[in-house]
Amino acid sequence: MTFEKSNESPHHFFAQLAGNWRGTSKLWLEPDTLAGETPIVGTIQLILEGRFALFLYQSSIEGEAQHGMFTFGYNTLLDRYETSWVDSFSQQHRHHVLHRQRDRERLLGPRLLP
Repeated sequence: MTFEKSNESPHHFFAQLAGNWRGTSKLWLEPDTLAGETPIVGTIQLILEGRFALFLYQSSIEGEAQHGMFTFGYNTLLDRYETSWVDSFSQQHRHHVLHRQRDRERLLGPRLLP
């Protein structure tokens, strides 16, 4: 299967995310109240011929190690990005819908590792 190669295609966007990432994880347990901040490191790799991006990460909460897996995909039928993830903190599965332009730009934060 071939994918659109333009700079605006979802698959080009996923390719921009691939690599090693480092940043700060922020935890909110209730609205408007930041419960904590901690360093986070992870790697994003392209999977299934570039149709998806997989983010494996690790961090900590109150000194306890936390691990997670976050998958990005693009729903071509509904023309939107969708994500799902699981982690060792909440031990629940989550699914989110990202609206293409607005949320896509928010995902590309500072990339600190080459």
